[in-house]
Amino acid sequence: METYDDNAIEGICSRLQVLVQDSFQKHLYASAIFFADQLVTLKGAGPEEIYTLAECYFKNREYRRVLHLLKKHSETTERNDRLKLLVAQSMMECRDWEDAALYLESTWPEDQGASDPKSAACFALLRGKVYEAMENLELGLGKCRAVACLMMFDVAILCHPWDESEVLGLRWYERAAHLDAYCHEALERLVGSHLLSIEREIALLKGLKLHKEDEWLRHLYAAKLTASRSSDENPFAEAVPEERKGGEVLGDWRVRRQGLRQGAADAPGYPTPFLPAASAGNGHARAAQAARFFGQAWNVANIFTGWVDVDLSEKGLGEAKGAGELLKAEGLQIDVAYTSYLKRAIKTCNLALEAADQYHVPVNKTWRLNERMYGGLTGLDKKETVKKHGADQVQIWRRSFDIPPPALEKDNKYHPCHEAKYADLDPKDLPDTECLKDTIARVMPYWEQTIAPALKEGKTVFVAAHGNSIRAIVKMIEGISDDVIPGLEIPTGTPLVYELDKDLKPLPTSLAVEPLKFGRYLGDAEKIKAAAEAVKSASRRRQPVDDPVRTPQRGSGRRRTEHSLSARRGNHFQRSGQQRIPRALRKRDAEQSGKGRWGKQSEGDFESCLIVSKKVLEEDPYHLAALPVHISSLVMLNMTNVVYYVAHQLMAAYPSTAIAWYTAGCYYYMIKKYEHARRFFHKALRFDGLFAPAWVAYGHSFAQHDESDQALAAYRTASRLFPGSQLPWLFIGMEYVRTNSLQLAQQCLDCARTLMPTDPRVYNELGVVAYQKRNYEEAVHLLRQAISLSNHPQEAMHCNLGHALLKPRAQPKNVST
Repeated sequence: METYDDNAIEGICSRLQVLVQDSFQKHLYASAIFFADQLVTLKGAGPEEIYTLAECYFKNREYRRVLHLLKKHSETTERNDRLKLLVAQSMMECRDWEDAALYLESTWPEDQGASDPKSAACFALLRGKVYEAMENLELGLGKCRAVACLMMFDVAILCHPWDESEVLGLRWYERAAHLDAYCHEALERLVGSHLLSIEREIALLKGLKLHKEDEWLRHLYAAKLTASRSSDENPFAEAVPEERKGGEVLGDWRVRRQGLRQGAADAPGYPTPFLPAASAGNGHARAAQAARFFGQAWNVANIFTGWVDVDLSEKGLGEAKGAGELLKAEGLQIDVAYTSYLKRAIKTCNLALEAADQYHVPVNKTWRLNERMYGGLTGLDKKETVKKHGADQVQIWRRSFDIPPPALEKDNKYHPCHEAKYADLDPKDLPDTECLKDTIARVMPYWEQTIAPALKEGKTVFVAAHGNSIRAIVKMIEGISDDVIPGLEIPTGTPLVYELDKDLKPLPTSLAVEPLKFGRYLGDAEKIKAAAEAVKSASRRRQPVDDPVRTPQRGSGRRRTEHSLSARRGNHFQRSGQQRIPRALRKRDAEQSGKGRWGKQSEGDFESCLIVSKKVLEEDPYHLAALPVHISSLVMLNMTNVVYYVAHQLMAAYPSTAIAWYTAGCYYYMIKKYEHARRFFHKALRFDGLFAPAWVAYGHSFAQHDESDQALAAYRTASRLFPGSQLPWLFIGMEYVRTNSLQLAQQCLDCARTLMPTDPRVYNELGVVAYQKRNYEEAVHLLRQAISLSNHPQEAMHCNLGHALLKPRAQPKNVST
């Protein structure tokens, strides 16, 4: 057996160290463990060698092995801070919270000095994480006073009553930030989360011990703190020399826009009944329709169709005739019709015109109105395709805006180059595959060069095409975003009507059905709703709508559908006669409260907010810090389909994060399934008990069912966990206003005003309370303050002020106002 001298062993050890580092850089942790173990054997169990091997175990997620190794070499571990930190972190990864807390307490007691501030900050940070994670234990292992439990949860979330300075997790985060101003994890947890009062936030910012060249960090944290306040004033100006301003980001997304908002301005509130706007035209308005029909035999067989020229199914024939009858009943006289080169669309057009008794209408055919080319999926069974490529990948190919399926080879029998009807086209124009973006790019030139000029001549245009080519035209008319248009489903057999002005701008109608803003469907409203639900069920666009968490097998049951769209140009005058209801300041009507649309806060520009968050997520799609604001903006803008899609993506990528479950809860909240939403908000809080948006949303889900006790319990818990935010107190006050407990409402709203003296929403609610108490002079004063503090006062504020001014004591000021 060959032997090695000390010099040879030293050389081997040096080489092993290089191999360990090389394996680390390549993330080959099993290899790194092998070489590190040999290093310990040859060189001995020194601190560096033990740490290298333990780190390899940790990176390979062998946490119990880390603990065993460091316990075996306890004497070395006790003398090395890096090893002690590794012990604590391994216990945390094993979720041994009690053991971790005891170990940290014994290793680095609270009264221990900080010879090395950076190491001390790491210990403080870990203690904060451990205490925060101990949901089912008394914080601090028996050192805390009585705790308040929210008993609505299966697992109670524990928090201290009122005095946030006693919350151990926060205390240790603060200590970590004090010891090391560069401990970003601690500062990130404290900054902008409303966990501290504004005074303590200012003190924290002032106390950061930064190098002169790193003062930009203080400005950055000040900007975050300012952004979490809804005030136009900068309360942190005294802590930094440069003033930064921002807007509210605490997930305050419960606000609705419901015509005449009553009872609250732009804070989440309770709309009361309102009368719809009365409008009248001058008789010259023109309409636009789109109808959807079940398609052809390949749909029944569940096969991808695209450009393949298959015939209409029996149901498709009936849908086409039914749409023509609806056009006839509406009295629409078609001047010109357009359709695609595919016979299922041509038959749809002819049958609809025949049923409408308009045989004379000229029909123009174009390949540009063809269905989307499904590329390599063409002719494949949808179920088999899902089995081969996976449901998620097939979903992306079918429903993403800009990701096409694999290209179809030109020697494939389904390629359009083999069809005589396309012989005159440039081969470059024949697509091998298309996404929705490509289909829109193909349709738009025909719309602009042929259909639009006909409309400008005053003609009534009828377009019979396919799902994706119709989506292209609807996107252009409605201005629907790229995120929403892939999910747009048009009910089958139902003409969709648009009215356009002389500039081809769509005219508003009270009969528009979301997500459309200008289009109205012909036919019975209940049948239209049922047809829309049938389309969603048949399309299997994503997983079933009742559960965005589970991903079912796709490819079954979706049929190809054909569409028709017609448009006419004309002049249109609309006058609004919306009646103001004298109950503007009364409590919410339970029946009407769920019928509003998500609206835009006067103190929060959600469109701009969404643009910014989208830019961030385009650069980094998994930037979790940007998601709460992004999701809240989507909810406020009523973008249900997008929230659904984002929830599905987050549940697949981050199933153990609060934001994923919170997003799923938001989806259920938007579709008014509040009990489902409640479960998801609850689950989000199980993962992160200090996730502010979930606490607020949890309370809202109870408030929507008029369950005041549970809603108040959630809001109160939020007020304790986030003592720096006025919003929980605002919501508590609003709930008391709803139940006519005006004295309690006054006290809670006063607390909110103390926390944020410049929030117009608080003054609006205080004005409501004063109005209810018949103190009209005070109501006028408070409502004027709300308007003066708001950058863009909402209609409800002016409405409330008007009602207060109509009362006798305020009457003399009414004329000047």
